[in-house]
Amino acid sequence: MSVGIGTFTDLGQEDREERDRNAKARFLGLVALVLLGISALFLIASQSYGYLAAIGICGLIFAMAAALGGVVGFLFSVPRILAKDPLAPVSELEDQRPDDDARGRRRLSLLRSNSNLERISEWLTTMLVGVGLTQIGTLDDRLYSFSEYLKLNTAHLGPSGQSIPIVGPFILLFGLVAGFIFFYLYTRIYLSALFQYVERVLGDHLNDPIEEGADEVTRAAEELSPDSENPSVKMVSGGAAPSVDQTLDIIRSLLYVEDGYQRAIDLGNRISGSSARSNPEYWLLMACAFGQKHHALLERPDLAGEPAEKTQKALIDIKNSVLTCVRNAVALDGRYKQRLKNLSRPSAYDNDLRDFHDYQPFLDLVG
Repeated sequence: MSVGIGTFTDLGQEDREERDRNAKARFLGLVALVLLGISALFLIASQSYGYLAAIGICGLIFAMAAALGGVVGFLFSVPRILAKDPLAPVSELEDQRPDDDARGRRRLSLLRSNSNLERISEWLTTMLVGVGLTQIGTLDDRLYSFSEYLKLNTAHLGPSGQSIPIVGPFILLFGLVAGFIFFYLYTRIYLSALFQYVERVLGDHLNDPIEEGADEVTRAAEELSPDSENPSVKMVSGGAAPSVDQTLDIIRSLLYVEDGYQRAIDLGNRISGSSARSNPEYWLLMACAFGQKHHALLERPDLAGEPAEKTQKALIDIKNSVLTCVRNAVALDGRYKQRLKNLSRPSAYDNDLRDFHDYQPFLDLVG
C-alpha cells in the first residue's frame, strides 16, 4: 500500500529563507524604534542646562538629519519592477504556457504589482536632484543661516553651548550623509530581496499554472463538476489551465467525497514539485487527506488487503506522513497550529485529524 511519504521532506531551506526575511524586516523596525527612542532622550536632554542640553541639541540635529537622509536614501534606492504595461491590451497581458497552443488554454494573471511607490520615488528623486542643483550655490548661505539660528537659540546655555553653532552644520551634514548611506545600502541589499519576494508571490504563487499533473487535475475536476458548485472545479473542468490555487480547491473538494482521500493524496503527490510546496494550505490539505486515510484504515483494516503486520506498518507510515505535513504547514505559517488543532477535535464537523487528538508528537507540533 503506497503512502507517498517519500515525496514529502521538511522545508528547512524555505523555513530559513522565511526567517531571514522576517529578521531583515524586524531589524528595520528595530532601527526605527531605536531612532525614535534616542530622539526622545535627546529631546529631554535638550530641555535641561549645561553640557547635557548641548549634547541633547546636537543629538537632535543628528537624529533628524539622519531620518531625513534615510528617507532620501530610500527614495533613491527603490528598485524598479520589471512589470508589463498595465494599460496594454488584454492579449498582451496573458501568460501562455509552452503547450497552450496545443491545448487551447491561457492563464491571465489576476494580480500585478502596484508601481505607485516606484513612480513616486522616480518623480521625487528627479525633483530633488533638479531643485538641489539649482540651490547648490546657496548651500553655504543656508548653512551659515542655520549656524546663526543655533547661536541665537543656544545663547542661554552659556559656555556649554558656544560650540553648537560651529559644529551644528557639520553634524547636520554628517547625519544626512549617514542616514542616506545606511538606508540606501539597506534597501538595495536587503529590502530589494523583500520586494522581489512579494513580486514572486503575486506573480507566481497562487496563479502559477500546474505543469506536471495538469491532466489528472482536469480529470478530477470533470468528475467533481456535476455535483460541485466550486468555481475552481467549474473553470478547470471547462478547459481552463489549472493553477496552484485551483488545484488546492479541487483537492479540498475531494476531501468531501466519500473515499476521495486517496485521489487527493495522488493529486498532491503529482503537484509536489510545484510552488504549492511553499503554500501552507497545501500541507494542511495533505495532512487532512492522510488523516482520513488513517481513520479509514483503522475502521476497515480490510482496505489494505494485506496481513495485519503490513497494515500496522502502513498505519505508522501514514501517521508519519501526517506529522511531516503538519510540520511543514506550521513551519510556513505558525497560525496554522490552531487550524490543525481544531481538525483533531473528534466532535468538530471537519475532524480529519481526529485520530491524533491525543497523539503527543502531533500535539507537540501544534502547541
